[in-house]
Amino acid sequence: MGSILALLLIVAGIIVVEVPSLRKRRLKKELLAFFVMLLIGLGLNIAQILNVKIPTPLDLIVIIYEPVKDWIAGLF
Repeated sequence: MGSILALLLIVAGIIVVEVPSLRKRRLKKELLAFFVMLLIGLGLNIAQILNVKIPTPLDLIVIIYEPVKDWIAGLF
């Protein structure tokens, strides 16, 4: 639990440093992208701390191309 609190403090520090300059320059799209990526990273890090199995993008590629590979192998 302490690791999650430390992570949240780090994220809060990043927000304190980055957000004021983005708001000052009125970069709304960049601010939205910043928060989306920060929340994705925060979620993945919390999942890793809690030992949740996170699938890799390669797993999705294997799921998609496995039937294609089997079909092509059946032709020969």
